[in-house]
Amino acid sequence: MAPSKKPSRWAYFVSSFTLTFLVLGAFTGVMVIYLFTGNPGEETAPEQVGASVYIPRESDDLTVFSVVEADQDIFLLVHYNPTRGKIPILSLPPQLLVEEPPSPKTLQEVYEAGGVAATRTALERLFGVSIDRHMVMDRQGFLAIAGAFGPVEYTLGEELSLSPDAGGVVLSAGRQRLDGSALLRLMEYQGYDGGEPSRIKAIAELAAAAVNQKLGLVSGAQGEDLFRKAVNQMKTDLSFVDFDARLSSARMMAELKASPAQVIPTEGRYNQSQDMFALSEVTKNMVKDQFR
Repeated sequence: MAPSKKPSRWAYFVSSFTLTFLVLGAFTGVMVIYLFTGNPGEETAPEQVGASVYIPRESDDLTVFSVVEADQDIFLLVHYNPTRGKIPILSLPPQLLVEEPPSPKTLQEVYEAGGVAATRTALERLFGVSIDRHMVMDRQGFLAIAGAFGPVEYTLGEELSLSPDAGGVVLSAGRQRLDGSALLRLMEYQGYDGGEPSRIKAIAELAAAAVNQKLGLVSGAQGEDLFRKAVNQMKTDLSFVDFDARLSSARMMAELKASPAQVIPTEGRYNQSQDMFALSEVTKNMVKDQFR
């Protein structure tokens, strides 16, 4: 795990994640969302909803690298794309191979050695896309933000015993209402039936759920206060300008009641020792297409 970093008290901006999750939900709430119809790849004028009309611009697009420093560090890549009306989310395994042989390095290794700057560079090289901003928070920062935004609803595909050694917290399969502590436990949980791939998938799904469920909070009367609370719990290069320029689009999104956050499948293959993960060309191409 990377060394602890002090949160920036006066930096401006938020995020599903999240997300992590609630942070992503917060930031995404201020991002421009534009729903379009027609053939794939074609953009049409947005429908008028009430008194709000939003016309998306390419300058509104933003790609954010998000990190939660926990027992198992959590890495997310999120792209806010109002011109397509989507917010694709990719959960990145710590074992992701970001530098090839003869000197292979994983995402976790690059982050621990070089911090955010080196990691952003490595991911840009891997995917062939630009990363505009970053957000980094520790466990306490995540829990504080989760507390500010409130519970997230999520459907579990299996029963989970989150703390079997301590007498246990058991979550049944089905719809659950999760507070910040439960969210973080699910993100770090090592006992999924499908192993590490299932954990990485759950992280992205939780982030998307937070984004889609918390948009209304950010675009409403509490928005700026929640924004400030969130950014005071993280290190980020996002600014208040980023927030303010996209606020009207968040209101538009809340009126449309859409669910723009979508999970990009993290496809690939682990090596025999399970300490390196090679991402598939399919996922790389999906990122190149949806994050442009």
